[in-house]
Amino acid sequence: MLDSLQSVLIRRLALRVSRNPLLHLVASPALQPFMDDQGDRLFVRAANRVGKTRHAAKKLVEAMLDTPGLRARAIAVSFKQAAKVMGRYLAEFIPEGMLVEDCRYSITRGWSHGLIRLKNGSTCQVMSSDQQAIAHAGDSLDIVWIDEIPPPEILDENIARVMDTKGKVWLTATPIGRPVEWLRKLIEAEDSVWTTYLVEFSHDNCPWYSAAQCSAWIAE
Repeated sequence: MLDSLQSVLIRRLALRVSRNPLLHLVASPALQPFMDDQGDRLFVRAANRVGKTRHAAKKLVEAMLDTPGLRARAIAVSFKQAAKVMGRYLAEFIPEGMLVEDCRYSITRGWSHGLIRLKNGSTCQVMSSDQQAIAHAGDSLDIVWIDEIPPPEILDENIARVMDTKGKVWLTATPIGRPVEWLRKLIEAEDSVWTTYLVEFSHDNCPWYSAAQCSAWIAE
């Protein structure tokens, strides 16, 4: 009887683990240091296809689950990007049963009311860099994640959001065809508080692609 009950409990635990989407990301070795870093200002400068957005989404969901009542904000380039890419990645990593009842995600409209709410009290505002800077003002937050380089006034406004809490700001970007000189001066200043992770496209850094795929894309 005891052995039978134990077997049932083990099967239920195995099923629960298999359904946890946080456990199924094939992590890039080059991005693992970023995933583990608990620093306050993190900048990931990465090539296309290395999964920077997906990794950061997982890191943010883990923080929300681990810290009840955490207040976060995730910022995409545009509303469309916030709904279809960033919002979808965040939705994919949230385990079943963690959302409050009326919090839902739609591929066309994004998160209801632009807000993710977990049962443990953690929240995440989903916004975009094409909103006016004033739309980013007013809140006190624990973590702000910005995907792709925003206008400088948007970055400034969001850094101000974490001042009271001594919170964290993560910036993930593939800075191609964007005006970045102002950001370079900020990140590379002698007294900079930012930690930078540079991730190139390669088979080692993208183990979910075959070596042949990586070689073909690099050649192209």
